Amino acid sequence: MDNPYFNRAMKRIQSIKDELTNLEFDHLNTFLEGVCEIEPPKYRHVNGKIQPDLVMVKRKDKTFTYDFGNIYYESTDEIQHVKFWMDNGTFKARRSERLPKDENVFLSIPIHRSVAQDIVPLYRMKHQRISEYMDYINDRRRMAYNLPIQKVRLSVNGKVSPTMFFHFLTRSNGSST
Repeated sequence: MDNPYFNRAMKRIQSIKDELTNLEFDHLNTFLEGVCEIEPPKYRHVNGKIQPDLVMVKRKDKTFTYDFGNIYYESTDEIQHVKFWMDNGTFKARRSERLPKDENVFLSIPIHRSVAQDIVPLYRMKHQRISEYMDYINDRRRMAYNLPIQKVRLSVNGKVSPTMFFHFLTRSNGSST
């Protein structure tokens, strides 16, 4: 959203909000390591082993930190560079010297602390969604990994399924693996 009435600080805030509320799967994949183009991978039972090996998706290091850039603190009338990170399930902030003012560096434009404080829940929500999405992918991988060694069900809800019965017959004759 590029509103012509927004000043640079307002545009920066809007940019942060847009980034933190983007929960599209393709975007969430950028925070994870080991995601395949097709999830879950197609596992097969070959020579007594399941191929490919079960590998869990992990968070990338950048998932744990978020750079808020320069923040203006009204109480002390100073500007500081702030980064958030997650450490053992708790969110922490690190302050350092302000970034030098540069028109080409969006993070050097200061935003008010109160506004940044209102954005922190979005960061927490985004971090939670990344964790949930990672768990979702890993759960699907575990289930798919175990499917090739599962026995074929001949009934569904207590009734013989013609499709499953046909599959059983063709499998037992050796015409299908």
